[in-house]
Amino acid sequence: MKKLLGIVVLGLLLSGNAFAKNIIIKCLAKNKDFSLILSFEDGGNWISIKGDKKVVGTNRNIVLGEEEVVTLKITEDKIEYMEMIASSETFMVIDINRVDGSMYQYGKILGGDRYDNYYTCEKIDRKF
Repeated sequence: MKKLLGIVVLGLLLSGNAFAKNIIIKCLAKNKDFSLILSFEDGGNWISIKGDKKVVGTNRNIVLGEEEVVTLKITEDKIEYMEMIASSETFMVIDINRVDGSMYQYGKILGGDRYDNYYTCEKIDRKF
């Protein structure tokens, strides 16, 4: 009986990360591509955009001497990402629809015009 209980407990301990994995997403638009990595590990949900890791929630960073606010929300149907430096009116917003794979990115860079980009995204499986 002790052996059976030990096997069950050990199985539960080891199965905690069985479904935790990184998901690589590649989004394509006319003459543009955009890659990101989603993670659903024990440490919490995060997204990596061009190697820069952002954790779910609201984070404040200092960029070029100014406060940058970064917000990331991941739900079952949608990923919402926003980064903004309010004092310079610089921002970027990314909305990814996890159901149909569409991504809408828009923003504005200091003193420039607003930009809008539409992408079609798909999950990329690792080769090895």
